[in-house]
Amino acid sequence: MPSSASTIPDGDLVWTRMIGTSAYFEQAQGVAADTTGNIYICGGTDQVLGRGYVGPAKKEDAWFAKYDPDGVLIWVRQFGSAGNDNCDAVAVDNEDNILLVGTTSGRLTGPVAPKQSPNIWFAKYTAEGKRAWARQISAFVGSTPDIATDADGNVLVSGNRYRSSISGLVGGGYDAFVAKYSPAGKRMWIREVFGIGGTDFSYGVAADPSGNVLLTGMVEVLPRPADGTRLSDGFVAKYSPVGSQLWRHRLSTEGGENGTAVAADQLGDIYVTGNTTGAFTVFYGWADPFLAKLPAD
Repeated sequence: MPSSASTIPDGDLVWTRMIGTSAYFEQAQGVAADTTGNIYICGGTDQVLGRGYVGPAKKEDAWFAKYDPDGVLIWVRQFGSAGNDNCDAVAVDNEDNILLVGTTSGRLTGPVAPKQSPNIWFAKYTAEGKRAWARQISAFVGSTPDIATDADGNVLVSGNRYRSSISGLVGGGYDAFVAKYSPAGKRMWIREVFGIGGTDFSYGVAADPSGNVLLTGMVEVLPRPADGTRLSDGFVAKYSPVGSQLWRHRLSTEGGENGTAVAADQLGDIYVTGNTTGAFTVFYGWADPFLAKLPAD
């Protein structure tokens, strides 16, 4: 259950809060804030975390919680299927609606019955914690999905699928994809980054001020070098609001790279972070984080 730590009046730490049970499996995966400073966190648990639980007591459930700016817990919501469920990321739109994405090995919502395990689910909730809609994609997950929103309240979902049948996609291996949905949950478009051949994963999605969609992840290097180095490159891809791929850029060294998160500033310049086993500037060790800036165009 919720607990808190003492504040430090003269330090940088304002407050700390904990939420949990005696469960073996309990984790927080994502955090976001709304326009009035309320904070949302999400994750997974295998116990009943708090009020608002929906579903049978079993395996692993997804949950999310709302705190006010002072760290007071407002509510907790927990839900699950007959399988294992988790919430991997949370975002908040300009109207303070809550957007969640995660994975499930069961069936959480909608007409799509999972053919593989796990699958991607995503949902929209009001600021009061009431579900507006939810969707599930039958896509065997090979990477953690992500979610974001643009200035118009459209919902952006990134993920990965493996030989699963998704309308609008044609690749047959591990393929990174990004999809755009309307504020009402209607799919507007879905795109693969590289398509048929090789392996690629997506890890982060964002929107710039013009509504363009940004995606980052990793792509397999083919043909593979004989010495076993440079197995993957990081990538950043940019799509127009209507889903046209404007450009795609690889982030590569003599080692291996993957992009893990992406963001844009008010000018549209792009920032991506990730990991490398090579040297963009200086090689510090086996695996190092990197930060890169790309121009809007």
